[in-house]
Amino acid sequence: MFPPGANEQVRARCVGERQPGAKLLLIDFVDVDSDKWRQYANEKSWPMNWVYRREGRRLLDFGLKRSSSRSLVMGHYIKGVGYFSEGDFPAAANCFLKASQVSCDPYYFHIPRLLLGMCHTLTGRLKEAEDILSEVLEYSNKFDTESIGTPALAMLGGVLLLKGKLKSGLKMVEDAQRRFLKNERKFSYIMTEFVLGTFYLQIVLRNGEFSLPVKIKNIAFLVKHIPLSSKKAETHFNRAIETAKQIGAKGLLAQAYHGLGLLHKAKKRPRQAKECMLQAVELFEQCEAEVFLQKAKEALAGLE
Repeated sequence: MFPPGANEQVRARCVGERQPGAKLLLIDFVDVDSDKWRQYANEKSWPMNWVYRREGRRLLDFGLKRSSSRSLVMGHYIKGVGYFSEGDFPAAANCFLKASQVSCDPYYFHIPRLLLGMCHTLTGRLKEAEDILSEVLEYSNKFDTESIGTPALAMLGGVLLLKGKLKSGLKMVEDAQRRFLKNERKFSYIMTEFVLGTFYLQIVLRNGEFSLPVKIKNIAFLVKHIPLSSKKAETHFNRAIETAKQIGAKGLLAQAYHGLGLLHKAKKRPRQAKECMLQAVELFEQCEAEVFLQKAKEALAGLE
């Protein structure tokens, strides 16, 4: 653990001293700023999203000219986020993989692997996602790098939910959410609310119809949660919407509206479903998230 009241310089030195063979870890602030550009790129509409994503290409050029591995890592990473925000997960995964492959720094090696694990999750490659996220979490626990450890915990919890390990997966996501709230990481908090809303939505859509092995492993959990799944899904989506509006997170706001619209549709509430889908379509258009936009339009058409 870090000394009580340790500032960022002390925390950096502690991490550096714990790296095998490292005497000092220097923070390259151009990379930190680039991560800020990445967050903006995921939320802003044209033309600013083009300006922000261009930063990724410029970092790659700079990294190649100056042999800066961290600039190369963040360049591939930001390009990957651009694809990710559009819903092109295979292209995003390729960028995140390249980012980790060019890294000479163990911390920067694990940063893109967070989203690589998420890409694998969203494309159904759950075993690979679990392995990657477990490695990131193990590294974080060893070197006290909470900034990547807590997101890895949340994502790994989502993977376990998809694999049918409902109780342990839910606990991981909820534990990560409490940490995000404590550290005022609102963007990440919204993501956990969306994950939880989606989890309970899937229970609603399945109407309790799970495979026999999943039922056997989770019988007590399902008996407890199925009757309240609709209410819990609505609560989590609404919390995500409220917080996303507060910080202007358009991409996550659109996702939450889309999830809430699907819930209203499943519960035979067409007016509320249409209102949510119209919001989602408008926001996805602003973010130029073409893949997500197409799904929202198809869902909206199904309500006509």
